[in-house]
Amino acid sequence: MVVALIYLIIVHKMEPSIVGLKKSFIGLNLFLIISFIANIFLDANYFWIMDKPLTGSLLDYMGPWPWYILTAQFVALAHFGLAYIVFILIKKYFIK
Repeated sequence: MVVALIYLIIVHKMEPSIVGLKKSFIGLNLFLIISFIANIFLDANYFWIMDKPLTGSLLDYMGPWPWYILTAQFVALAHFGLAYIVFILIKKYFIK
């Protein structure tokens, strides 16, 4: 996936945008809702939406259910923002 992103940026001159970040975040949340519904019907725990894994994980530091899902939302937003800022800095200083 990383190679595909680099290819699109370099060859096709595509760039991430704030609108794209918003759409990605909305898509992520739609996927969360679909996964939640699938977990209910299948009595499953895909993507640890229904409960934390039995073994220790980073989710243990994000609070109890359902609060760790909200915390993960903020982590995802921070990750999207950081990736966008890194792209802007690379474009500003290295891509002319």
